[in-house]
Amino acid sequence: DLRHLIDSQQLKFQERQLYNRTRKEWEAVKVAFVKDLFHGYVSKEQPYQGLVNVVAMKYMEGKEEKEVFYVTNRKVPKNPLKIVQLYGSRWTIENQGNRDLSHRWLIRVPAGRTLNAITARICLILKLYNAMKIMEMKHGKEWQENKE
Repeated sequence: DLRHLIDSQQLKFQERQLYNRTRKEWEAVKVAFVKDLFHGYVSKEQPYQGLVNVVAMKYMEGKEEKEVFYVTNRKVPKNPLKIVQLYGSRWTIENQGNRDLSHRWLIRVPAGRTLNAITARICLILKLYNAMKIMEMKHGKEWQENKE
């Protein structure tokens, strides 16, 4: 449904400026959003699990236009770029935590394919990352020397 809205140009994109923290510069992006989009095909008897809001963002990477979709159950504000900024910050935290833990604790393989198993693994990873950061803050060099 979202792809159809974009391709048929029914979805109206707004030009915005987004600060790119990696390159430390402002870049032009286009954002739009869809409220109450059905998601989660289960079966013919129960075709959908629920409704979500989606913020679509287009940006240029070199000469190629890229798209990113932010799926949320949060209410989308008048400026959908706020959702992009909020979720961008979350990604930084989650990606750094996953990278650190996959290298230090060798947690790379998913525990399972069910939603509960994936949720449990994400919770474990974030709790471990929090615990490591707290120890690093409290004990500094001593923690660095003895963490292995």
